[in-house]
Amino acid sequence: MQSLSRSTRKTIVGGLAAVAMLSQAVAAFADTTVTVDPSSPWIGYMNVFNLNGTQDGAGGYVFGSPWGVADLVGGFASNVLTLSPNTNTYNATDPFWAQPNGQGNKWMDANFYVENDGLAGSTTTFNGKTLTNTLVAPYTSVAFIKEFSPNFNFIQQSFVALTTNTTFSLSLATTAGNHVQYGFETQGLDANPATVAALGKVTIQAEASAITGHDWTGLAGNGQWNTGSNWNGGVPNGAGAQATLGSGASSPTPINLATGVILGSLKFDNVNSYTLSGSDLTMQSSGSSVITVVQGAHTITSNLNMNDGSTSIAVSAGASLSVNHIIAIVNPGQIVLKSGGGLLQTDKIEAGLLNVQGGTVALKTAATPTASASVLDNLIIGSDGGSYGTRVYNSSVDVGTSDVIIRNGVLADIADMARAAQTGNPAVLFGANGLTSSVAAADATGQLRYAVGVIQNNIDGSILYSSFDGVSANPNDILVKFTYFGDADLNGIVDDTDFFLINNGYGNGLTGWVNGDFDYSGAVDDTDFFLINNAYGLQGGSLRAGGSVPEPTSMGLIALGAGAVLGRRRR
Repeated sequence: MQSLSRSTRKTIVGGLAAVAMLSQAVAAFADTTVTVDPSSPWIGYMNVFNLNGTQDGAGGYVFGSPWGVADLVGGFASNVLTLSPNTNTYNATDPFWAQPNGQGNKWMDANFYVENDGLAGSTTTFNGKTLTNTLVAPYTSVAFIKEFSPNFNFIQQSFVALTTNTTFSLSLATTAGNHVQYGFETQGLDANPATVAALGKVTIQAEASAITGHDWTGLAGNGQWNTGSNWNGGVPNGAGAQATLGSGASSPTPINLATGVILGSLKFDNVNSYTLSGSDLTMQSSGSSVITVVQGAHTITSNLNMNDGSTSIAVSAGASLSVNHIIAIVNPGQIVLKSGGGLLQTDKIEAGLLNVQGGTVALKTAATPTASASVLDNLIIGSDGGSYGTRVYNSSVDVGTSDVIIRNGVLADIADMARAAQTGNPAVLFGANGLTSSVAAADATGQLRYAVGVIQNNIDGSILYSSFDGVSANPNDILVKFTYFGDADLNGIVDDTDFFLINNGYGNGLTGWVNGDFDYSGAVDDTDFFLINNAYGLQGGSLRAGGSVPEPTSMGLIALGAGAVLGRRRR
């Protein structure tokens, strides 16, 4: 797991520049009030410390990581937010997490919050009401507002303790161009799930924020975005503009963007579907923008451009948003955060960091493999922070029949996401969260042909593909491909080269997909030989997409040993 550097004890860790937490983007006013709004894109981050000498506070910093909000523990139900001591790391048999007396052995600093850079440059007031706080010492919980520099160096904060049946209100004046976060921070030892109820919890009243915007009415009856009488508050179009597609539709409603539209915030809130088509839709605010889907299944057939440093797409459970093409490539550090339990679908995505902290991001499944791969700088899927091989993910990326190039990821991280998605007996049934393929899952219970392969784009230092699915590729890129089990080199077929690679991997004790570890178990074994032989016999046509032909140099290295295994299909 990639760890992040420590900032201050009572703050989110400074390494957020790599996995920056994103937010609801609203236009900055001189004074802005926010509340505990369940529809906002709440996200989680956990800082883990050793215990201090008296075991009632943080000692030395261990690591920090984005966490699913449910794992902090936190979440909304019936308009009440509940915060509880963390339990998902506790392991009574692991001295890293538990003391011999059964108490936790780490200090957990759980942050449940919204990041809203649109608040920078104003005085932000955070209001709410604590219904109950029954936490026992040493557990504590506070409400906070925090300000960070553009590089996520901590600047200042305001915080207040949460007291039963008491309203709270705290304010902080911030500087334009900085990052602003508001939310809750709960601290204490990692707790035994069997006894956590005795440690208490915090409950807070949820309340929607009053944010000014433009509401679609559709009264003109022409389905045109740029018609003023279709909106309450005028036509939303400009950096930071807010648009709500809510109760103004009594049936599925198409809306045409005759010219390009720029928004800072877009909200879908209707069981009747909206479909936006025509010119490009661009999300742009003062640093971060947001798309929220509260309910319904909605579609954007226009290209979706994301011009901010960060964009949050929050899709509630049971809801969905389908987008033609997500383009978020202003800079390599640009971030797209997917939160909420719903589905985000897209034909293709080009982005810096894709950070999936809830639900599923799915690449649409075409009749034939895509001829152009999606491209990311890096990929994060929310997890429990466990070790490789045992890590449990709370969200999914579904590649369908598509392929992805990840420019600056860590091979072990991405491969573990694929490993986690493959569960069953043998471990290939795609029944869990992680990096998966719904097409492979549909085939898994029958023929076990398809999988998600993950390799680095070089063999012994020689580049494998200069072009992968029509996109220029570099030696250190991580390649993710929907393909056959056994396709070790990801060229879309199972052939003699793949049999050489698995035999070489077995004989030399190697691991990883490119060496024949097709179930990501950490070793090449009989299961892997079954998978390659099975797929070889059942494979249909090539799954190779445009331009994916291995380079002669790397293939030459393989060919040196391939002759020894030509025709040899079994160990």
